[in-house]
Amino acid sequence: MLREEGFSFEFPDLPSALRNLYHSK
Repeated sequence: MLREEGFSFEFPDLPSALRNLYHSK
C-alpha cells in the first residue's frame, strides 16, 4: 500500500484514490 506521502502525491483526490484502489483489487 502507498504511504500518506505517496498516497497524497499519486492521488490528490481521496474519492479517486479509493476508486483506483478498489479497481486495483
